[in-house]
Amino acid sequence: MPQPNKPRKAKAAPKRRFLRFLTIGKALWAVVVGAATLLSYVVLKPNLSIEPYTSQDPHRPFAEQFYLQNNSIYDIHEVIPRCGIGNVKAGNVTMRDFSILNFRDVTDTLAPGAKTTTTCILDQLFKDTPQSYGQLNITIWVTYKLPFGISKCQATNFSGKPVSDGTYIWTYRGFLNCKDLDKPNPN
Repeated sequence: MPQPNKPRKAKAAPKRRFLRFLTIGKALWAVVVGAATLLSYVVLKPNLSIEPYTSQDPHRPFAEQFYLQNNSIYDIHEVIPRCGIGNVKAGNVTMRDFSILNFRDVTDTLAPGAKTTTTCILDQLFKDTPQSYGQLNITIWVTYKLPFGISKCQATNFSGKPVSDGTYIWTYRGFLNCKDLDKPNPN
């Protein structure tokens, strides 16, 4: 005897559509939240430029001023620049792996787009300024605070090179992770 067909549930199809809609909605929401997070990171990420600026005496390599510019959209506070000596040969003396803080270069607040300068005052530590320099590798590193007191650091490496007329130029050598500042320089 043939069995009668069982009636199908009429509510299954709308429920499945509703679950599919929720899944698509969740995926779309995840994409929107992810895009908003990436955009806010790009916009709110701290951005501090460190570049050679001008020299007070081009015949002295450590008379070079480096500028620090706040390229963020908010103020940064307690800006403390330092000059890290990676490997410097001055006369017959080779110096490595220490930092110099020039208290005159410390800035309380650096507004968006504002600049300040710092100088690596290594030659001022000598009684007599060295007559010759060999290898010059330094790191200008800056600690600062973001809004809400979040501490940050940025470090940029530079090499000093003598030019034929007896002056010096500083060239960019890349960024350094501030966590690596405590490690000895392999150069």
